[in-house]
Amino acid sequence: MIATAAAYHAIPPPALDRGRDVSVLVLAVDGSILRGFLSADGKWRLPVEPDQVDPLYRRMLVAAEDARFAWHLGVDPLAALRAAAQLAASRRVVSGASTLTM
Repeated sequence: MIATAAAYHAIPPPALDRGRDVSVLVLAVDGSILRGFLSADGKWRLPVEPDQVDPLYRRMLVAAEDARFAWHLGVDPLAALRAAAQLAASRRVVSGASTLTM
């Protein structure tokens, strides 16, 4: 427990501005796209609001990535225990306990 707390404080959090690197769109007066530019890393990154994402896609994402997402507070204790048991048994990382960030 102490090692976990120490690791939590030793590992820096991700940069808060990493989600702000988005593609630039030049729009016409009517809102249609005239020109688009890739983000600095060469990818299309377009900001969207949660209600703009297809609900079916959101359900599929949660089902594939973390089916118990609605039942824990951001850390899945069952996944953490599973990952710890696999690490102890094989002495190497087999799986993790990461979850979704919304």
